[in-house]
Amino acid sequence: MKKGFLIILAFLIVLPLINADDFSSSFSLSKSDVHLGETAILTGNINFNGKSLNQGYALIEFLDLDSIIYTTSAPISNGKFTSELTFTKKPNDDPFPSGEYSINVVINNGFGSSERYNNIKTLSVNNEISVSSSINKDLPLPGEEIKLAGTAYYKSSSERVSKANIKINFNSKEYSPILNNGDFSTTFTLPLDISSKDNEISIDIEDEYGNKGSSTLNFNVKGIQYSIKVELNKESFIPGGEIEITPLLYDQSNDLIEDEISIDITNPKKDSVYSRIVSTDGKVTYQIPDYSIPGSWKISVKSSKLETTKTIEIVEYEKLDSRIEGSILVVKNSGNMKYDKELLINAISDGTRSIIKSINLKPGEEAVFDLSKELPQGTYDLEVGNQKLSNLIIDADNRNIVKKTTDAIGLTGKAISELPQETKSTKNATYLLILVLIGIGLYGLYYYSKNYRKKSIHKEAPTTIIKNPLKVVKKKRYEFGKATDADIQEFKQRVLKDLETNSIKKNSSSQNRFDYNKPKKPPENKEQPSPFNMFD
Repeated sequence: MKKGFLIILAFLIVLPLINADDFSSSFSLSKSDVHLGETAILTGNINFNGKSLNQGYALIEFLDLDSIIYTTSAPISNGKFTSELTFTKKPNDDPFPSGEYSINVVINNGFGSSERYNNIKTLSVNNEISVSSSINKDLPLPGEEIKLAGTAYYKSSSERVSKANIKINFNSKEYSPILNNGDFSTTFTLPLDISSKDNEISIDIEDEYGNKGSSTLNFNVKGIQYSIKVELNKESFIPGGEIEITPLLYDQSNDLIEDEISIDITNPKKDSVYSRIVSTDGKVTYQIPDYSIPGSWKISVKSSKLETTKTIEIVEYEKLDSRIEGSILVVKNSGNMKYDKELLINAISDGTRSIIKSINLKPGEEAVFDLSKELPQGTYDLEVGNQKLSNLIIDADNRNIVKKTTDAIGLTGKAISELPQETKSTKNATYLLILVLIGIGLYGLYYYSKNYRKKSIHKEAPTTIIKNPLKVVKKKRYEFGKATDADIQEFKQRVLKDLETNSIKKNSSSQNRFDYNKPKKPPENKEQPSPFNMFD
């Protein structure tokens, strides 16, 4: 009897251990991806001791990593349990977070026996709504009406969203179209000053379970030429300078438009000096030619629809460029205006010799001066206006006698041409001195020749008296042949006139012979010759 008691006790101790291994289970999940509000069904088949478990319950745990964030339970009947898993919001009304969750199941038979099954399934929960949208025109015009249409669907299953709130924002205005089986649409008018690029339409959607979605639609509008401008680096230029031209074409929203633009530059004579078609994506450089006409120049910028003009000034520019070629000085008018002035040339060797030349040059013209006719032999540095030149070589002195004489005249021990700076008045004084010397010499010659001519004039020529004019007549009659009555009559008249004239001269001569003792009359007061009237 004692032995039988021990056998029954051992059986009771071993029996619970045998029962712990009698659970056998299998699980299935209808969906592995769900959105908030969507249901996934978890099913379990439970056997205990080889038979379907008809009582107890299943405890279902959802874990994010190793943390249990949600639990639920389902009764076991006829060896099965079924749990409909619908994720909406947490107890604090916050949306259930998206993510992947692992599922643990604990089976309890209702008699104190239980079995844990970890990571039986993985469920992905997604709270995103996808939105696709488009407009009905690829490149609408400002002020035109466009239609926006779109579709909303759950990202987890591509199922259309049947009910949700939609808000569409464009140009600071909000639109709320009605959702119809996931589709929505609305229309709006584009502003007249809408930007040509990157216009944005924003779409926001949310359903009752907390699923959310948003979308942005960007579109462009055809730019309309609204204004045209031209920017310059400055507005006043000299010949040889550079004009930087930046054409700018703006649309209705004052945004730059890239397009082809023609640029034309005209001078004050309305002659086109530059014409080109360029793009508005950069600047254009134009170099002003030498000798360009001073005055107002026009820069015209023209697009297919707009045109503008800007005026610049080419200033009067006076410039002389000089160079040395042996003994020759070449002076060029490099300005854009006529040069009609006196030019001071300083030739520097042992001292400074100053030369003044009158120049009358049009733009681009040159004047050539042979300085061997102005300077003695030697090597000189020149100062021509503001320009300094070196190595002027005079091999031969080609100055004329007047120039050499002028250079030899001394003023306080110096030649006039060697004064530090010869002024115009000094030059005139030199010329006047030369003229005075020449005048004195000419006056001497004139005075001498005049006295000599007077002596010759006052010598009386012998007077010839015809004593017998008839003989003369006969002689001429004999020499020239037979005369007519008219000839004889004319001859008589001439003879009588000659006799009368000779008689007057004779009387005058007789009277003069007796007047030698009479005082002579003083000579008439005539103007004496001088250097100033000697050529009258």
